[in-house]
Amino acid sequence: MKLLKKSLLPIFFMTAVSGFAQNNSTKNSEELIWEKPTIHQSDEIKELIQNSVNSSFEKPTIKGYRIQLFSESGANVKTKATSVQSEFVKSYPSIPAYIVFESPNFKIKAGDYRTQIEAQKYLKQIKSTFPGAFIVTDDIALPAAN
Repeated sequence: MKLLKKSLLPIFFMTAVSGFAQNNSTKNSEELIWEKPTIHQSDEIKELIQNSVNSSFEKPTIKGYRIQLFSESGANVKTKATSVQSEFVKSYPSIPAYIVFESPNFKIKAGDYRTQIEAQKYLKQIKSTFPGAFIVTDDIALPAAN
């Protein structure tokens, strides 16, 4: 009987201690769940995250065609490009025109055409006013869903 008491006493003690340990660790994990996490990151990481968020709100594009009207580099070329764009918009108000800077050139590209055949049709019209115009591949604005 003494042997039984001696063997049961350590088991009872270990059970009580392990039960206390489980309650204590549960309390700590509950406290950790409600704590606000602290995030340590460099400014470069913050900038990359912000750029990623900003780019997700940009207009979606697809591969397509545009008509290039103008491409030059040099002094005061941005003013000249703006003038060419204005002249084009006056002549063709239904066709969008874009000023693009591809170092070192400023370019004017017009239209958002999904096929080369569609771009070719408009090129024939535009060549009467802009004889040096030609078709280029480009990322174009995604057409609006009807």
